[in-house]
Amino acid sequence: FLNSIRMSPFGKYHKIMQEKNSLAVGITFVTVITISLLGVFFEPGYLKSILSMFSGSITGGEIRKNITQSSSADSFLGKSFVTFVKYQLLPFISLVFLLKNRKRKIVMLAVVVMSMLLLSSEFRRGPLLFYTISLVVLYITNTVGFKKGAFLKYIYAISILITLMILMTYFLGRSQGLSFEMFFYELLYRLIFSQSQTGTYVFQIFPLSMPYQDGFSYLQNLPSFITGIDSGSLALEIFKIVHGRDGGASFSPFSEGYANFGIIGVCGIAIVLSGMLLSIDHRGKKMTIQTMEKCFYIYCLTSVIPSLAMGSIVGPVINILVIRLLIFLIRVLNFSLYSIKTNLKYLEQTHH
Repeated sequence: FLNSIRMSPFGKYHKIMQEKNSLAVGITFVTVITISLLGVFFEPGYLKSILSMFSGSITGGEIRKNITQSSSADSFLGKSFVTFVKYQLLPFISLVFLLKNRKRKIVMLAVVVMSMLLLSSEFRRGPLLFYTISLVVLYITNTVGFKKGAFLKYIYAISILITLMILMTYFLGRSQGLSFEMFFYELLYRLIFSQSQTGTYVFQIFPLSMPYQDGFSYLQNLPSFITGIDSGSLALEIFKIVHGRDGGASFSPFSEGYANFGIIGVCGIAIVLSGMLLSIDHRGKKMTIQTMEKCFYIYCLTSVIPSLAMGSIVGPVINILVIRLLIFLIRVLNFSLYSIKTNLKYLEQTHH
């Protein structure tokens, strides 16, 4: 996938079609948005719950629990696929579409608003946070740069990011009954300490209380990554051992490597991560003027790499492969459209 364009039968057309793929990108974006919207309309009772939230009878956190609990995994046909498309493909293709339409301000605003609403529809702060950071990076690298007066634009972009996170916390209902000072203290504690606290117990639990997983936990993480519902992963088991209740532990790939193979697993994960980061960085240096490669690099920096510090390595690896596959399919679609257009021109010239 990393070298798909070079290995493909249409490699010789690469320079011609390099940036003339707006139609293919547009078709892909509309398809992804449509699939994501289906999840909103097909989720039983979702729209009614949103209205109840604004009336104060229910919180966003309760809506999230109802949607993501294991009993709602099959609330409508194809929910896993819709969830996968929304959280794994929408952020990336949205960046590409924005960059392709950077001169159309109204279109850009509509795309950002729609993408943010969809990514926050299940009241998960992570996807919205990473997407907003990617927008800030895209804005800075393509608009602000290091020009005179750019400092205020940096502050403007970061202020929007902080405001969105505060609003998300409020709608989740986690600020109820807290003073203004305690609200910010809880938010900072969640971001700096609590996010990684539970995962540190992995080094105490294995192998004294639980045997090494021997790679089984990586298979356990596949269903939760695809469906977005954590119903039987190692993170769920660790959280229950430590806190005695349901929840998900956030631990790094190093902790997971230790839980599976001990110290050897820690060393192995270090090698794998080094290879991944080197590949991403190497790809970034070669992206030149290719829009999709720029967005892939930004997406990896703002979404994939941070997620490596917050959970299993399975999700980020699959995410990278899926994005590379999507880029390949967009290029195939673009080649097909280019071939059709060329043949029509040829037929028209022959007819005349």
